Amino acid sequence: MRQQGAEVLYVTADVGNSEDVDSLIQQSKSHFGEIHGIIHAAGVSERLAYSETKTPEEMSAVLAPKVWGTRNLDEATKKRGFGLFS
Repeated sequence: MRQQGAEVLYVTADVGNSEDVDSLIQQSKSHFGEIHGIIHAAGVSERLAYSETKTPEEMSAVLAPKVWGTRNLDEATKKRGFGLFS
């Protein structure tokens, strides 16, 4: 993306934690002034496997950052006047 002229800010955070998400949105707003997009690439690589071989606990661990991360990102951006799904 940078090679194409985009300015990118990589932030490592636990998107399942709403305080981490609030902090990363604030960091992004402080750095850029505005946010025009978010790439939400949550996952836990050591838990990759077919879903039919996973226990319920493993499925929960895989889905939590995706589901809660999306929810927390939406809530944090809504607080600042824009939401992922508004």
